[in-house]
Amino acid sequence: MAAYRDSGPPADRQLVDDLQTGWDAYADVAASRLIPAGNRNALIEWAGIRDREETARATGRLSGTAGTG
Repeated sequence: MAAYRDSGPPADRQLVDDLQTGWDAYADVAASRLIPAGNRNALIEWAGIRDREETARATGRLSGTAGTG
């Protein structure tokens, strides 16, 4: 992301910031909750995390309310 920012992209800076924030949040949930659940073969738990956390986050981004889900 830093290389993209440094390249002088045509995208609005706020859009790039929002993308970085969303990616950081996804990476945190993946590393701290989704991957451990997957390693335990806890598919129902993994799906619940995905449904509660990631689907809500994605829905918030689509509706323009990123960071509220």
